[in-house]
This record gives sequence, structure tokens and C-alpha cells, in this order.
Amino acid sequence: MLNRHLQLEGVLFRLFIFFVVSMLTHLSVARAQPRWVRDVIDTTATTSVDREASTLILYKAFTVEFSKRGKVTIHGQTVTKVLQRSGAELVDLVELVSDGREMNNLDGWLVKTDGNVVDLADEDIIQVSTSGTAGEYHDNRTLRAAFPNVKPGDIVAYDYEIRDEESSSSFVRLTMQHQQPVKNVRLNVTVPEGWSLRASTWRMEPFRSERGTNRFTWIATDLPFEPDEPLMPSLDYLSREIHLVAHTLDPTEKTTWGAVADWWTAKLENGVIIDPDVTETTRNLTAALGRKSDQIRAVARFVSTDIRYVAVELGEGRWEPRAAPATLRNRYGDCKDKTTLMRAMLRSINIPSSAVLLNTRIAIDSSLPTPFLFNHCIIGIPAQFARDTTDILGSSMEDWLLYDPTDMNTAFGSITPALQGNNVLVVHDSSSTLLRIPTVNPESSTIRFRGSFKLNRDASMSGRIIATHVGMAANDERYAHRTMDRQKLIDSWNIMVQQTIKYAEISSFQWTDSGDSIQTSFEVSARDYLTLTGNGYLLRLNPFSTIDVSPLTKETRRHPIWFGAPGIMDVAAAWMLPKEWKTEIDAPLIRSSCPAAAVVCAVSFTDSTIAYGSTNRRSGDVLPVEQYALAKKYRSDLSTSRNMTLFVRKP
Repeated sequence: MLNRHLQLEGVLFRLFIFFVVSMLTHLSVARAQPRWVRDVIDTTATTSVDREASTLILYKAFTVEFSKRGKVTIHGQTVTKVLQRSGAELVDLVELVSDGREMNNLDGWLVKTDGNVVDLADEDIIQVSTSGTAGEYHDNRTLRAAFPNVKPGDIVAYDYEIRDEESSSSFVRLTMQHQQPVKNVRLNVTVPEGWSLRASTWRMEPFRSERGTNRFTWIATDLPFEPDEPLMPSLDYLSREIHLVAHTLDPTEKTTWGAVADWWTAKLENGVIIDPDVTETTRNLTAALGRKSDQIRAVARFVSTDIRYVAVELGEGRWEPRAAPATLRNRYGDCKDKTTLMRAMLRSINIPSSAVLLNTRIAIDSSLPTPFLFNHCIIGIPAQFARDTTDILGSSMEDWLLYDPTDMNTAFGSITPALQGNNVLVVHDSSSTLLRIPTVNPESSTIRFRGSFKLNRDASMSGRIIATHVGMAANDERYAHRTMDRQKLIDSWNIMVQQTIKYAEISSFQWTDSGDSIQTSFEVSARDYLTLTGNGYLLRLNPFSTIDVSPLTKETRRHPIWFGAPGIMDVAAAWMLPKEWKTEIDAPLIRSSCPAAAVVCAVSFTDSTIAYGSTNRRSGDVLPVEQYALAKKYRSDLSTSRNMTLFVRKP
């Protein structure tokens, strides 16, 4: 009996201890929520927003402090309310860290809808390295802080500090908004006395800026949600960003593009070494070639295909390439290594060249000279050597032939559309300035479909298709032929054709790469191509269109309109009818255009053959919202031309 009584007292005591600990834990968690978070929630949590928004950023603040040692400290604070289930992942804190860029003093709080507050635990923070993926080896890591079980109505807040001691820390890039609405956002920047600050902004018009002696501030309120719309530019294009560069007033600082070029020259030139192996390899490739342009092509082909892309960017390896002989011996290298090897090989046969620096992700602002705006390196060759002319080197981009040794799909002499329209720095000499890669004209990226078809009395069809991809349009085709065997390639074309020709089967597949174009041809047949209606059939005239060309229907528009990269889609199809079948051509001539695109479509009927032709031309320009009415009209006419059908009467 006594033992049983003692056991009962022990149980009650343990329950009491559990209760006390639970209460203390709850109180300690509640106290963990700082006053600034409570103030933000109390003053902004009831703000109304667009019903499509997934989150509402109640508060976002950055304090950036540049030190005299050229390092930077960034203090960040965010408070975000989850509005929909899809917003649970958007409240994660994601930052890039490395050996020289550390995250310190990271705290976080999850405020539940019932008022309970949960601290960010150590197990809620992970770091993931992507080193080794896609052939890249580096010390960068992604730090992610994420609360489990975040639900709509919850509020997540973070307070953290980043200390950046990388050599590139004088350049800071911050995103102030990326689609989701923001109630209050603030940026404070401090530089040492006697220093200056240069800022490049993108879509920061709603921000109010203030400037002191060495302190700069940008403030905005009520930044609206950026809804998804058809044919809108990417969300990166619509983000609000600011790029900052701090430097002393010392005239030796890198405050001009010439000074930036000098900085890069010191990094890039030492690797352009010609040794016996480089010389012999180059001679073997070019000895039988008389023209300089052919020699350049041979070297370019070798560096592109025989040197694997592997980037080992540790320490100064991010800026300094390996010596050309080492890259040749290793048979691998990153963009700097490949460019340096190609330059050394060309120099061994007396062809000069320069390294060309660019950025594949962001636009280069000419008012922001810094070596750290660039993330890619290609080669520039004076045009007179590439074109076998004796023209004097001028100042326009036309005076350089640009080539990317890491791009195996773009034809020699062309630059992928992702790099076009941006500024680049040709590291030539101290007089170097930014030059702009022009956007190619639509003719430089053309797809031509030609088809001759025979319609049969049982509603089936047969014929031959010839598809020609010219210039940039051939890049994807070239990649497919490089990475897929013949049967897989045929299967991929068969799947594509079946999107517009139901039950299609292809045969007699042929493919030819002519350098600047790729031609694919095959026979095609399909049952039930015609759609029975009344005493006749409906014939779809364009069997090639696989792209959604639905018209724009909304009355109003918020974002600019983009129809895609520059290019031309040219289609011609001839349909031979069975004997005594008739049709009445009631399809009007379509001729429609807006400042960024134009379409022409015509149909004719002669000698039992219906001829369909259409040409759609895109300039690649982004249309402002003010021209939405013109864009709607063009898009509607394009949809009509792509989906045009005729009634064919059978006897």
C-alpha cells in the first residue's frame, strides 16, 4: 500500500514538473519575439492585397555598411505574412554564403494564427553546397532557414547579419521586390567618410531617396503585387533591384571602365602562354588552311568540343585563369580557361584577340564601373582577321567577332540570344569602354516549314515535310543531334508532329547540318486528318504550329508585352484534293502588325491544290502597356492565321 502511495506521488510530481516546464517553455518562446516584430504586425497585418498574392511582405529592411577595409556588413530584417498555401515556401530565408561571406546572428520567429510564437531552431537551418554539379567546383553554399508546418495566416520574421569579406564585396546587389506585395521596404547605406557611393537602380521609381554626407536611404510603401499575365517578360525583368559600388576618392581606384579593364588585364593576360604543345596543336589544326577565318574556326571548334567545361573557382581562381598549356594538358577548363587557351593558340599563328567580359544574368549599367559585375568570359577577335579584310579597327561592336568557347550549339560567328542586347567590356587596353552586343535581326533566327500533302477520300493524308532552322533557331536542333541517338531524335520529331497531326507517323528521316542552318526532312502520314462535318470536311491548313497562339483577351494590362526573341516563322503548305473535291476560298488576306511583331497570311486554290502561306516576324522588342490595344489586335490575327480551316466539299 505504501509503495503504491509513493508511486502515485511520483506520478503527480512528474506531471507537476512537466506542467511547469511547459509553462516556462511557452513563456520563454513568447518572450523571444522582439518588440520590432510585434510593432510591424500590429501596424500592418490587416493590409488588404491582391487575392492572387501568396504572401504579403509587411516589412523588409537592409542596412548596408561599407568599411574602410573594403568589406561590407549587411543587416537584414523581414516580416512576411503567408496568405495562401503556395506562399509557405516563399517565406524561407535563402542566402549565398562562402568561406568569405558568413551569416551571423540569425534569429527567426514563426507567429501562429493563435498567437503562439516559435523560435527558429538549429535544425531549421541547413547549408547546401552545389559544388561539383554542372562541372563547377567552388566554396559557395546556399543557406536556407525554413520553419516546418507554416500555414496560411502565419507570420514569419527573420533578423540576420551578413559579413562579406570577399574581394568582390565592394559590389552589392539587392532585390527589393520580386512579385509579391510589399507594405514597407527600406534600405540604408553607409560609407566611410571621404568615400563615394554609386548606385544603379532597376524599376525603383516608387522609391523615395535621401542623401546625407556618407549615408544614403531608399524608402517605399505599398508596392503592389505583380500578377502573372500572358506574354509578360520574366519576373527577373519585373523585379525591383539596386546595385551598389562603394569606393574611395583615390584617383587610382577602379572608377572608370579603363581602370576596370586594367584590373582584369592583370588577371587574364598572364595565362596566355605559348609553349611547344600549344604551338604544335595549333599548327596541326591549321596547317592546311589558307584563310585566317578558316584557321580561327578550326581553333574555335577544337577548344569548344575537345576541352570539357569544368570550373574550379576557388580563391583567386574565380578571377585568374589557368595557364593555357595547363588547360590544354588537362583537357578541361572554365570560361576563362577556354578563352585563354584559344587566345594563346591564335597568338601562336599571329592572330590577335582580347578577352570579353559580360554578365549572363543582369544588365550591365555603364554608370557603374566595377570588375565584379561580370560572370562570364568569351573571346573577341578583330573583325579584319575573322573576315579576311584589312579594315582599320574602329570602335563599334561590328569591329569584333565574338565567340563563346563554352557554347557548342551556337554557330561560329553568332552569339546566343541570352547574351545579346547587353553591354560587354572588351579587355583591350586602358582606353577600354563598354560596348554593346547588338540584338540580331529576325532573319538571323528563322524557322521555315515546307509541306506538300495529299488528301485521300478516307480523310487520311500523306506527304513530305522539310523543316529548316537558320542561325539562332538551329541551336536547339544542334544540341538535340549532339546529345540524342538517331532513333530518339526521330521519336522526338514524331511526338512534336503528333501535337498538330493526330495519329501521325514519320519515315525516311534525314538531317543535314550546313553550319549556319540545319535541315530536317521526312515523310508523314496520318489517318483521320480531316474532320467530318455535313457533306464535307474541315481541313486545318497549318499542320506545323505547336506553339500556343491564343489571343489576348483581358481588357486591361499591367505589364509590358513580349512576344519572344527576334525570329521569323515562315510556313508554306500545299494540299492536293482528291479528284472532283471542291472548296470555296473565303479566308481573307491577313496582314497585321504592331511595333514588335507582324504577321501575313494568304490562301489560294488552283488546279485542285490549296496553297497556304504565313509569315510571322518578331523583333524581340518589349512593348509598353500603352500599346496593349495594338498587341491584342496582332495576337488575335496571329491566332486566326495559325488555326485557319477551310470547308472541303466531297462529291
